[in-house]
Amino acid sequence: MFASAVVYKPRGVNPNTKELHHPIAEHMHVFCHHIYEHKKGLRNLILHTTRRVCQEKITQRLERESIPYLIYPVGRDRINVFFGNKNCINVLKAVG
Repeated sequence: MFASAVVYKPRGVNPNTKELHHPIAEHMHVFCHHIYEHKKGLRNLILHTTRRVCQEKITQRLERESIPYLIYPVGRDRINVFFGNKNCINVLKAVG
């Protein structure tokens, strides 16, 4: 008569160790969605905060898509990636 409990298991998590199988892939999923929203015209400027290990893949994708971007470090192991409309990126460059 009781409903069974639903256990949320994030994609890519090893149930034995609770570690991500592919940590870069997990972070790239959200990044790819941001690119989708930019291409659809839903966002002019995106701020994506992620782990520094993702930086190479992110810059490769942005350059392949010809999307202007800026990357700023946040602490030792994270980065802020701003990308989108060229005019928005130019404003960020001017502000510093």
